[in-house]
Amino acid sequence: MSSPATWPSGSIPLRLQLDATASTVAFPLTDGATSWNSVAQSALNDWNAALTRSQFAATTGSAGAAINNRGDTVNQVFFATTVYGDFFDSRTLAVTAGFTNRATARFSEQDVVFNSNLAWDSYRGPLRGSTRDLRRVAL
Repeated sequence: MSSPATWPSGSIPLRLQLDATASTVAFPLTDGATSWNSVAQSALNDWNAALTRSQFAATTGSAGAAINNRGDTVNQVFFATTVYGDFFDSRTLAVTAGFTNRATARFSEQDVVFNSNLAWDSYRGPLRGSTRDLRRVAL
């Protein structure tokens, strides 16, 4: 049996493109965030505090940047109505999809696709009905 894939040591580049792919929303969000990318960055900061061998290094993508290119070795985070053409079911909040280099057992790309068919916000405290907390899901 082979070992599960892992990230390589060091920096893991991650292109946050949530603002470029989101539907119109009134900012600030409930927790005061002024962009979806800042919410994701906050979640990444929490991840990085718990990681030792690797760290996520986020950049932001503009509306003109290539989005939804599976297999381009760019780790992307974005909203979409499908996961590379496959529709989300009504219970799926987000999907991580990507590629692994089988020879090295290292991830070569991992994209996170948030379901844009759902209502999103960013807030603290208990869950609030049908509105999903992006930060919680990103964590």
